[in-house]
Amino acid sequence: MIEKKTTLQDQIKEALALSEAKPDWSFSRLMAAMCQIRLQNYEAAQENCLVALTNCTYGKEEPGYRAFIGTSEIEKLPELYILAGQPDAFWPQLVMEVDAFRQDPRGNSLAAHYAYALLDFLVGEDAKALLHYAPLTKYPKVKEMFAIGEVVAAIAQRNQQSFDDALKHLLIAHRGMAKFGGLRETPLGYLCLSAMCLAKLARERGLTINAESEYFSQAYLAFLDQHEGLLDWPISRERGIGKRSLIWLYNWCAECARMIARIPAALLQK
Repeated sequence: MIEKKTTLQDQIKEALALSEAKPDWSFSRLMAAMCQIRLQNYEAAQENCLVALTNCTYGKEEPGYRAFIGTSEIEKLPELYILAGQPDAFWPQLVMEVDAFRQDPRGNSLAAHYAYALLDFLVGEDAKALLHYAPLTKYPKVKEMFAIGEVVAAIAQRNQQSFDDALKHLLIAHRGMAKFGGLRETPLGYLCLSAMCLAKLARERGLTINAESEYFSQAYLAFLDQHEGLLDWPISRERGIGKRSLIWLYNWCAECARMIARIPAALLQK
């Protein structure tokens, strides 16, 4: 009997099932999101990114996303934030965590400089993001981070040709890691997170994305264009009112502020 050959699609589905078996782990949620993007289940992928940013690790005082900080993967927080559609409710926490990491002994690592560059781009401080080009390209043998530095510089300088070349180099570096390096046995190898996030920021600055790679999804970036901002930010494992309470409170406060802003100043003084 001839054994049926396992296809990449089958491998991704199997990896997704394994990731979904541990839904309370932020790492598992992130890996599930990578699988869902490859399977073109974009709403599920976005929800997994959202949940990975919340208190996934139940029974512990610290939220699940802090596991990324504990393993020196601070860059995963802005990456998740971008791939989740930049949820407004998480923005203050993201800024606080990334800024606090600057004081950490690991705060001068290559991954940290990449995280800082992402945050600078998110607040529109492109000149500050460019300052991270030098540390990111200090070690050419660290091919992925070197390429990230090149992409950061191209975005900050709005240089289309440099951006095309740098993004291509980044995807090639990721392919090496996915096929022969440390990402070959994890769903994180299915997509180049850094390429996805940097491309999203580049598009917002008018650059064109010409990259074609199995490790890159233009379709998911297009999906995010229609699903960004203040979304359903999960704060409990249950669906329903409990899950939406923080968003409801946020919206209510914002609406109150808008109503107060419309009241004539003369009436407020009475």
